[in-house]
Amino acid sequence: MSAPDKVILASNGNIAEANLRAGIVDKLGDRTAFGRRVAEIAGFDAKKPAGNYTAIKYDAWVKANPLPTAGDAIGVLTIAGEIVDGESGPGKAAGKTIEKAVLDGLAKKTLKALVVRVDSPGGSVLASEQIRLAILEAKRQKLPVVVSMGGLAASGGYWVSTPADVIFAEPGTITGSIGIFGVVPTSRTRSRRSA
Repeated sequence: MSAPDKVILASNGNIAEANLRAGIVDKLGDRTAFGRRVAEIAGFDAKKPAGNYTAIKYDAWVKANPLPTAGDAIGVLTIAGEIVDGESGPGKAAGKTIEKAVLDGLAKKTLKALVVRVDSPGGSVLASEQIRLAILEAKRQKLPVVVSMGGLAASGGYWVSTPADVIFAEPGTITGSIGIFGVVPTSRTRSRRSA
């Protein structure tokens, strides 16, 4: 047995306890305990129930801490989720939506490079090609293109990455697999003849 198996068996199958014993986590607790711990660090609002902590909304934080505008602009494009035709919001990588974002960014003529984060199993062939052509337009305009692959950059996710000058991937990134495959169950019956 490997070491992880031994740790889990020693914890009677309790994976949370096994993680604590292995030093992967330093403390176990429920959501309220987590909130109390964060409140110790960030403060708390006495008007709110136990387990709540002081927080700031993202938009308010960005407004209070504006990003620097000096220096060269680098476009960051995220292709996450299934690649689909047309337009879509977060959770899907829609060909038309992403193409428009890339071309609008390029039209401003302020970008010095394009970083593409890909975390997608692929999807629509047409949408994948639409996205790839938009990225190729950045290359045509002489922008360096860098792709950062997440845990999954397969099929169309791989295809949209191909124009990159440099691709960064983790050892565990699932990538490649251009094309279509299918599993068709069949039933074979063997008969034995007796003489």
